[in-house]
Amino acid sequence: MNKKFVPVGLLFSVLFLLSKPLKAEEQEFKEHFKKANELFKKDKKDEAIFYYNKTIEANPNCHQAYFNKGLVLANRGDLVGAENSYRNALEVHSHYKKAHLMLGDILKQQEKNEQARETYEQLLQLDPYHFEGHLHLARVLSDLRAFPEAIEHFEKALSIKPNNLQCKLDLANTLNMANQTEEALRLYRELEDKLPQSTSIIYNIAYTLKKLGYIEEAIPYYHKVLELNPDHAEAHFGLGLSHLMQENFLEGWKEYEWRWKRTRYTPRNFRQPQWDGSDLHGKTILLHAEQGLGDTYQFVRFAKIAKEHGGMVIVAAQNPLVQILSECDYIDQVVSLHSSLPPFDVHASLMSLPLILKTEVVTIPADIPYLFSKDELVELWEKNLSSDTNFKIGICWQGNPNYSTPFLRNAVAAKSIQLAQLAPISEIPGVSLYCLQKTTGEEQLNNLPEGFHLHVFGPDFDKTNGRFMDTSAVMKNLDLVLTVDTSIAHLAGGLGVPVWVILPEPADWRWMLRESDTPWYPNMKLFRQPRPDDWESVIQTVVNELKKKVGLKKTDQTKKFAHLTTEKLIETVAQLEIQVSTAEDNNQRKNIEIRLNNARRNLDLRCGKSSQRDSLLEKFINVTKKLWQYKMEISRLSPGDEEFASTAQSTVTLCTLKDNIMKQILTVV
Repeated sequence: MNKKFVPVGLLFSVLFLLSKPLKAEEQEFKEHFKKANELFKKDKKDEAIFYYNKTIEANPNCHQAYFNKGLVLANRGDLVGAENSYRNALEVHSHYKKAHLMLGDILKQQEKNEQARETYEQLLQLDPYHFEGHLHLARVLSDLRAFPEAIEHFEKALSIKPNNLQCKLDLANTLNMANQTEEALRLYRELEDKLPQSTSIIYNIAYTLKKLGYIEEAIPYYHKVLELNPDHAEAHFGLGLSHLMQENFLEGWKEYEWRWKRTRYTPRNFRQPQWDGSDLHGKTILLHAEQGLGDTYQFVRFAKIAKEHGGMVIVAAQNPLVQILSECDYIDQVVSLHSSLPPFDVHASLMSLPLILKTEVVTIPADIPYLFSKDELVELWEKNLSSDTNFKIGICWQGNPNYSTPFLRNAVAAKSIQLAQLAPISEIPGVSLYCLQKTTGEEQLNNLPEGFHLHVFGPDFDKTNGRFMDTSAVMKNLDLVLTVDTSIAHLAGGLGVPVWVILPEPADWRWMLRESDTPWYPNMKLFRQPRPDDWESVIQTVVNELKKKVGLKKTDQTKKFAHLTTEKLIETVAQLEIQVSTAEDNNQRKNIEIRLNNARRNLDLRCGKSSQRDSLLEKFINVTKKLWQYKMEISRLSPGDEEFASTAQSTVTLCTLKDNIMKQILTVV
């Protein structure tokens, strides 16, 4: 039980046999303890603590005094003090089950979940049939995402108290988070039979039906919740998401505004009015970000419409986005979200703009690109990546796991994958993978499967030039971005680069119910899990699609040589052979070999193959290599050297030989 306030009803009559004070001291001790308890009942916390301390001074072995003091401190909000008092009680009386339970609860409130887990487990060692012990341990295990163990302890608690409906509801919620959704729905329906007017149970049925994709069935349950409680923010919000998933935007955006009534959202309040979509000539509008980085990337496109209304546009964004959003010419100024703000006349949250502008599916601003990288960085990374002629794919595998609530952490975990699961993509011939993962999930780079080749950028990446600045420039030079549902997906979408997004089942509301496309990003393709937790199938689908795409690029690379004359093509083959032999590393050599194979293939298609031609071609290549060596030697010699003259004469002789061999090849082909 996650308590922030402890019930005042206590068991105060205790036999204290651990010490035997003198009669006067015993009388003083009892009076202090009685006084402390009376003060606690009257909610006079400071005075109660004073007398509990006096009790402990008179009898340091009074575990009940430590425990009651812990209750007062917890009730006052002093969680650390309460924790210490419960530990003191257990030092005096290690088998004190109430102290174990309350210590576990106070640790959980401080998000010390591993310590709470150990404390509840100690309680269950003392009493394996302790209902609250199993229930509270199950809850903390659920927060730790140890779902199988959590379910086991919920079931043990129910075996002790089969009719405890709260425990059954908690079990259903954990089954839901563990993606045992059908079983969760069955329990919710059982609970509905017993408590047909419970908004909590009805809401959970609606939520679970939506999660299963049964949107039409979920909507009546949301309405039923709202009939019972018209101000149920979660039901309004869930109803809004259902409408948005169905592409019923006008109703969806209206209900989506109820997010401000939810506990996880804190709206920014300004004395200036919210923009109503009217003309902005002569005015300055502040558009402020909310939620995650991906949300800002997705919805900042509406700033362009605000600009078209004639105003000066200021965007207050999360710190990592300030620099890249400053590249948008339709934004006049970008400031940090919580910095001092310049003067403005009206404001709006970015994610409220679709409602203000009455956005429907067909009017989504999809003028791509609307995000931009610095031209000089794009050119720099074009040069850096030019030697890689493979099909270049940037990958991102994990969202931000550091959200404040278990629900949000669970949502991020559900849409993230392990890097090792992308190994089949690295095995596709002609593919190069580049790491776009930053700040979280990078520890997985230390445990790559054997044969998994991934290009990782240096420590200055996105630091010297600013967060997302190198990332965006690299994206502009890749053939594809492949990512989970995180900010990288929206950045790639807004930049207009080809991007594939692999989605969990169920996917987030913004991806709606379409199979593989989205009106938000015409340059994006979606790959959905066929069932919850089934990443293997969706990745195999991606692999199959990639093989086709890589094959098309190889064909395109072969076409690159089509404009060359046969003589120039033969010369290109020889030069690529030299580059292969002088490549500085394996990746560079691999890329050049691909170009060489394409050039040779083009030569074969154009001229046919014969042993005579192949023999002459090898002679031509050997002479070209020798010429290259002579030229390197000449570059190191001075014109007055005797060796310089000798090498120059040999070079002339080889050039004549090379020309003769070329003529012979052209005669044969």
